[in-house]
Amino acid sequence: MSKGVTLYQLVASPNNLRIRIALNYKKIPFKSVAIPDPRDRTEVVKASGQPLTPVITVGENTVFGSLGILRYLDANFRDTPPLYSEDMKIFREIENWERYASTQFDDSLTLVFRSVFTKSFTPEVGAQASRSLQEATKEIEEKLADSEWLVDNRLTAADIAIGSYVAYGMLPEEYIKLAPFFPQFQEHFTLGNDRPKTRGWVRRILAYDSI
Repeated sequence: MSKGVTLYQLVASPNNLRIRIALNYKKIPFKSVAIPDPRDRTEVVKASGQPLTPVITVGENTVFGSLGILRYLDANFRDTPPLYSEDMKIFREIENWERYASTQFDDSLTLVFRSVFTKSFTPEVGAQASRSLQEATKEIEEKLADSEWLVDNRLTAADIAIGSYVAYGMLPEEYIKLAPFFPQFQEHFTLGNDRPKTRGWVRRILAYDSI
């Protein structure tokens, strides 16, 4: 597929981080349209008929929703490194980790984001979310004991789906400038130091980001 890719994104959002990582991993060039004010989704609605990011356009095609976009990229850019698998067992394993991402990580990160946007964030909220993050990464740490990646000894959509959440518990310095509230994340929403395998895994995933 030769037509250019445009990504409409809120740069600080984990779902948008997923798509930047995927596009860079697959070496698919893309144009970024950053939405500077999350309260004004005019450009997103114009592109996709709905207000949520990420959105990609490829020629006349428009796709929204991070997991939907990951599947679209694999189905339509077949000559790039795959995020899924032709093997049914491996594919199902990736899907299971995607569900794990939404059921085990989404609530803790949503809690932090919501409290920041409603100006109700406190160190106690951060501590509560950090405990949830710590518990949810226990299985990840165990899984990574024997491999650098969650499935099939390579980066897949499983790693991207979960790693894009966990990254917010260990934000590198270069990310702090992306949002005025990220210093609060860095100070109060943290992944414990007893997750060395998980930390190394997140750094390998973030190496594919472009900010």
